[in-house]
Amino acid sequence: MSNTLPANQPDPSNSVPSASESPAKRRRTVPATWEEQLTDAALHLLDDHWILGNSVHITSEVVPAVLRRHASGDKPVDIFQQIIDPVMDLLLEIINYNIDQKSNGARRTNTADFFHWYATEMRRENTYANHLHNSRRHLQFINEKYGAIKKMGVQRFEEMLHAFRPKLEQLTLLAQQLSCSFQAQLTAVSLLLIDELVSAYQPSASVKTAAEATGEPIPAVFFPRKPHPNGLEVLLVATFLPGHPKRTKRLPYLTHAIPHLRTGDSAPQDVLHKVIETWPLVPHPHYVGDTAFGSTQILEIVRQRGGVGTFSISSNSCPQLWQALAFNLPIDHFRVAAQQQSGVVASVHLLLATTDATKRTLQQLLSTAFTMTPVQALVPRAVAVAPQAPASGTSTATPVIPVYTVRSPLYHPRTPHKNAFQEEELNHKRVDELRAICRQFNIHQGSQICYHLLTFCTGKRKASYVEHIMQRVMTQHGDNTQLVTTMKLLQDVFLADPATMHLFYKEFFSLVDLIDHKWNAVEHHHAIHFWKTKMVLGLLRLVVYNAWAIACHLTGIKWMEFRETLAMQLAAFV
Repeated sequence: MSNTLPANQPDPSNSVPSASESPAKRRRTVPATWEEQLTDAALHLLDDHWILGNSVHITSEVVPAVLRRHASGDKPVDIFQQIIDPVMDLLLEIINYNIDQKSNGARRTNTADFFHWYATEMRRENTYANHLHNSRRHLQFINEKYGAIKKMGVQRFEEMLHAFRPKLEQLTLLAQQLSCSFQAQLTAVSLLLIDELVSAYQPSASVKTAAEATGEPIPAVFFPRKPHPNGLEVLLVATFLPGHPKRTKRLPYLTHAIPHLRTGDSAPQDVLHKVIETWPLVPHPHYVGDTAFGSTQILEIVRQRGGVGTFSISSNSCPQLWQALAFNLPIDHFRVAAQQQSGVVASVHLLLATTDATKRTLQQLLSTAFTMTPVQALVPRAVAVAPQAPASGTSTATPVIPVYTVRSPLYHPRTPHKNAFQEEELNHKRVDELRAICRQFNIHQGSQICYHLLTFCTGKRKASYVEHIMQRVMTQHGDNTQLVTTMKLLQDVFLADPATMHLFYKEFFSLVDLIDHKWNAVEHHHAIHFWKTKMVLGLLRLVVYNAWAIACHLTGIKWMEFRETLAMQLAAFV
C-alpha cells in the first residue's frame, strides 16, 4: 500500500511550523466553516469512543452521614469536649512549652485554664466593634458584660495567646489529629466535598521579612473570589448531616481540615489524592470537587478505591471533548456523552453568566457516579442551527438558518486519505512531523480520556501521536454510518434544562459555601503578627463549627446562640 498523500493535500512533513511563528498560529485548529466544525466535533467524539445520550441518572443516591452517639451528653460543652479531647494534650504542650521558655514565672496551664481562655476568645470574636479595636479595652468590656472569669484577667489572657506558637511539625500534627477526631464522630458517609477556605491575614512587609529570616516564610495566599482574598489557606473536606426539622434540610460537617503550611504542600489534586488513599470508612463515598481538584487521574484513583466522583473540569483538560459537546448548543440546554468501557459520563451545560447577562458560560462535568441512556433514534428537524452573534436589540435565542447538507466525510477537506498513513511509516517519522499531521487534520495532540481504560494520556510521547493518527484514519474510513449519525445528532439533539448532573453538583457543592458563611460571621479582628497563632485560632473555630453542626442536628440551635452558650459553659468549667 502506498504511503503518499493525495495530490490535493500537502505533505505535512513540509509544513512543520518554524520557530518564528507565534504560539497562537502554531496551535490554531479552528475549521474555516460551520460544516467543518460539525464534522470535526463528530470525529473527536468518535476518536475517543464517546456516545451521545438523552438522559442521565445517578447510580446511587447520596444520604446524610450517620453520627456515632456518645454518652457524654448533648450540651454544647459536652460536644465540644468530645471533639477536642484527642488534641488537648498537644495544645497544652504547645502553650506550656512557650510559657516555660519566657522564664517570667507565669504558671503552666491545664484543661480548665484553656477552656476559660477560649471562652474569652470566643466572646472577643462575638462582640468585636469599631469602638473596641483596642485589645485591652475589648477584654475589659467583656469582663464588664459577662463577668470576670477567675484567674483569667487581661494579662493572663494575653500571656496564653502569645504562647500559641507551635512549631510546623506540631501544627501539622494538630491538624491531622483534629481531622481524625472529626471522622471519629461518624460511622457512615456517602458524600465528600472539597474546597478551599481562606482566613483573613495580610502581614506587613516587616513581618514577612522577619518570617523569611527564620527560614519559615509565611504561606499567605490570594484568592480573588473569596470574602477575604488575602490570608491563610485551609483545605476543607466536608460531608453533611440531616438537618433539624425546625432549622435546615442539610448541615455541612467537616471531616478534614488541611492547612497550607509550606510552599508546595497545597497542590489541590495531591491533597485530594491523600484524602482518598487514607479515608477510613468503607465503602468509599461519592467525591465532589471543582476544577482545582477535578481530573481524569483523580477519577481513576477514586475508581481504584471503589468510590465514584463528580468533578468540574477545566476547559484546558480534554478541550476537544468540550468543544464537541458544546457544538450548536443553545442557552439553558445541555448535552451528555458517555464512554461505555470506562464508565465516564461527560456533560456540558450552557447558560448565561451570573455576573453579566450578555455573556455565556459553560460548565463542564465528568462523573463516574451517573449512568447515561444513549440516543436511540434521531429527532427529525427541518433545519440545522449554527451559532451566530445576536444583532443589537434582538433576542439571544439561537437563530434558525438554512439547512446544511451533511456531505460524506470522505470528501471533507481535512480528511486523511485511507492509504495516506501506515503505522510502520508513522513510527519512523519525527515527533515534529507527527505533530504537523495532527495539526493539519485537527487531530487532538494533548490530553484525552482513553476509551480502553480510564487513564490520562498526555499526548507528549511519540506513540501517542501515532495512536491518535491511526485512530482518526480508522474512524473516517471504517463504517461511515456512525460518523454521519453523530454529525446529525450534534445538529439536532440537545437537552433542555433541568441538567441533572449540574443540578446535583450545584446542590451539594454549595454546602461548602454554608461553612464559609458561618466562618465569616465572626472573626478575630485584633492584630496577630505571628501567623501560626492565627492558624491555630482558625482550626479551633472549625472545632466549634463541627460541634455546632452536631448540636444543630440534635436540637436545632442557631449558630450565634450556640457560640454564646458554649462560651458561658466553658467559662464555668472546673
